[in-house]
Amino acid sequence: MIINHNISALNANRMFASNVKRMEGQVEKLASGQRINKGADDAAGLAVSEKMRAQIRGLNQASKNIQDASSLVQTTEGFLKESSDVLQRIRELSVQGANGTYTNEDRAQITVEIDEMVKELNRIHEDAKFNTVRLLDNSSLRLNSFGPDDTSRNPNFVGNGLVVQSGANTDERMFVNIGEFNTYGMGITDNAPNTYTANQNLAWREQSFYEATPINLDEALYLESAITAPINAVSIDQLPPVAGNRLDVTTSEKATESITVVDVALNKVNKQRADLGAFQNRLEMAQQGVDNAAENIQAAESRIRDADMAKEFVQFTKEQILSQSAASMTAQANMRSQLVQRILG
Repeated sequence: MIINHNISALNANRMFASNVKRMEGQVEKLASGQRINKGADDAAGLAVSEKMRAQIRGLNQASKNIQDASSLVQTTEGFLKESSDVLQRIRELSVQGANGTYTNEDRAQITVEIDEMVKELNRIHEDAKFNTVRLLDNSSLRLNSFGPDDTSRNPNFVGNGLVVQSGANTDERMFVNIGEFNTYGMGITDNAPNTYTANQNLAWREQSFYEATPINLDEALYLESAITAPINAVSIDQLPPVAGNRLDVTTSEKATESITVVDVALNKVNKQRADLGAFQNRLEMAQQGVDNAAENIQAAESRIRDADMAKEFVQFTKEQILSQSAASMTAQANMRSQLVQRILG
């Protein structure tokens, strides 16, 4: 017998330490519910799992983006419905004015209401917004100028429409296209309508197709094609409500022409509403696809990352028994050295 080295105790202690370390790992897995808690658990599995998690979180956010886009489309369609109702009233008035039983005075009263309805169309155009984005004015969805490298490019616009980030990756996008739906875009007026504010003493004049610049009333003419006198000679209240109004019911024949103008406008509005409805259906299908993809990737990631609790508990019980056994064997090995005392005694 030797006493300088207790090999049996050293071996049992080493096994005890190893079993305790593995048992601690099992405790970590059982506590977190994950098989991989750090890179050392499974380096390759961790890398794949993290990429999947990025995809899953991106898809979940894309689903929310699509819901927001659907809300925008619904809001836009609601404003277009208002425009359609106004156009229907204008058409009704035009049909009324086309009747030969009315006098010029009667048609003058009809004209007053038509002018107010035209103003309402432009008000809807101005007020139609979703999260401050103008919906019926495609200038908010286009470049401020036509240069390809223009730094003033609207960040909401890419390619050919308002961007909907419908996927987790950079190239997974959809585009909402909405036309210009003021009276000019509808064909109700020949000129782009000017906006004027009495309190600010400003008028607006189109400088390009989609960009307007404020013009001081003291330095400019109002409605270049219609008024040649300085603006100071005309009060704000005397300005015509709409530039180049094509709706004229002063005679039966002109009222009939107005019906045709309104029909064209209604066709434009109805087509846009139909397009938006079709796009909304597409958004709903896209959301279902994104949600399904996120669910499937989540299931795949779970198989890599998550712990099988039953299996891990069985392994934990095994390591616990082995640790207890190793501790017992260490004690037994230490007792062997005490036999030397009996020999020496």
